[in-house]
Amino acid sequence: MVRADPNDVHARGLELVPSPKRVRVLLGRRFIADSRKVVLLRERRRRPVYYFPVTDVARDALVPSARTGRCPRKGALRYRHVQVVHGGMAVADCRRPVLLFETGLPTRYYLPKPDVRLDLLVPNDSITRCPYKGEARYYSVVIGGVEAKDLFWTYRFPTVGMTKIAGLCSFLAERVDELWLDGELQARPDSPWSTGHS
Repeated sequence: MVRADPNDVHARGLELVPSPKRVRVLLGRRFIADSRKVVLLRERRRRPVYYFPVTDVARDALVPSARTGRCPRKGALRYRHVQVVHGGMAVADCRRPVLLFETGLPTRYYLPKPDVRLDLLVPNDSITRCPYKGEARYYSVVIGGVEAKDLFWTYRFPTVGMTKIAGLCSFLAERVDELWLDGELQARPDSPWSTGHS
């Protein structure tokens, strides 16, 4: 849902929280914003601020101003739409992912479980341990009796610095059939976890 800055938002005193609420903005007698996809930005010693997707704001109600500003700590926020297709089935469709940037690896998209077809995921006995994130448990994707092992994983109890990904599902973009980002099919990344790599 939000494209996080590659720098650690916590180190900069920022916290991005997808809100489950419907938030509307009333100006005069007209609602100029109405969304169920807002993100709450929390910042130390400042009031929380809601960010809306552009598509949920009445553009004709906004007038450009000559005033500009840039905050070096916030960077750019924008919503991302992540869709994962495997075996001809939509396995995930998410507009509120948490993006994780790791050196030398493709961007990892962590998705809330309601946005993933859990009925297609079967837990298996695969476990990996990362000193930075903790212990990951893996899932196979089973479609039409065909199993694709270890495509998805979750960190139930990640390390202290990674609590934002707790309980979320991520996937190997290197091995799924299709990854769509904001409606565009993405090229399959190459990494040590790509098909054919040991």
